[in-house]
Amino acid sequence: MTKISTALTAASGEHFVVYELSRRGYCAALTRAGSPGVDVLVATPGGERAVSLQVKTARSARSGVRTPDWSWDVGKGALALNGDNVFYALVDLKSGNSGAAHERPDVYIIPSAVIFNHVKPDFSRFRFWMYEDERQKYLERWDLVESALGTEV
Repeated sequence: MTKISTALTAASGEHFVVYELSRRGYCAALTRAGSPGVDVLVATPGGERAVSLQVKTARSARSGVRTPDWSWDVGKGALALNGDNVFYALVDLKSGNSGAAHERPDVYIIPSAVIFNHVKPDFSRFRFWMYEDERQKYLERWDLVESALGTEV
């Protein structure tokens, strides 16, 4: 298999998140490269309310051989990114799973406060991880974004 750059992996996740939000009826736009803390801006169709998403993508977030079961690099910026209208969209492309070449990616929508409280300044690598029993709490939770926008599209 061809090695895919981290920039292409990140772009894959960001575009997938914009697709999911757009198909739900929201205005979703990628920010310019280098925008700290915000990868995707999401607004109601009339522009009355907006939230921001930080997207982190893993080619394969599931370890399958050790605990924790899923993990993503979230970067040192996670130490400061925290707000009621800020969410993480953690994308698992599932590329490393057996037979997963054509599987739909999983997206975990997580309030920024959860990751802010998880990541500590003394971490040698800034990662967010979750176990199997936490998975359903965040898997495909687009309703958290809808609630922050005050809509149910």
